[in-house]
Amino acid sequence: MLSLPQYALDERVFGPVSSDEAQFISPLLGEALTHWEELKGDRPYPLRSDFLPENAIRFWSSLALYDVLDDDYHIRFFGSKLVDVYGELTGRKISELDPAVRDRNRLIFDACRDSQAPAYAYWPMSAARDKPFLDVEGLCLPFTKDGTSLDLIAGLNVSSSRRLR
Repeated sequence: MLSLPQYALDERVFGPVSSDEAQFISPLLGEALTHWEELKGDRPYPLRSDFLPENAIRFWSSLALYDVLDDDYHIRFFGSKLVDVYGELTGRKISELDPAVRDRNRLIFDACRDSQAPAYAYWPMSAARDKPFLDVEGLCLPFTKDGTSLDLIAGLNVSSSRRLR
């Protein structure tokens, strides 16, 4: 049986926090974090060039890749499960999105960018207008092109149907 953290049982927003403070509900997030840590090694964050789709097949459909801009985030890739929930957003900027989706994304992306480390958040209701019955876990993982500055965030967004009591 799945053991849920108290924030999920209470159906309350949790985070964004460091991934160290999170209790992942979906094992997919733990797998992605382990993969990121393996790629990172002793560096502050892994290189973008080391993050290969063929090595991330298990979580690729729940993944989005965001270029970090000065004051915004550009969606470089939007996985198929995310497209099912939010629609196709590849090529757009976070600032252009529906306010609920934009604001949630900005919170967790900014936490990842500012801490230069993985960030986690849980929302008891999806920000997708036609799917409020979904709970959402988000994990953001920082990457670098040149080995010195964070310029890409890999964001995992895992939704699950609301658990009925």
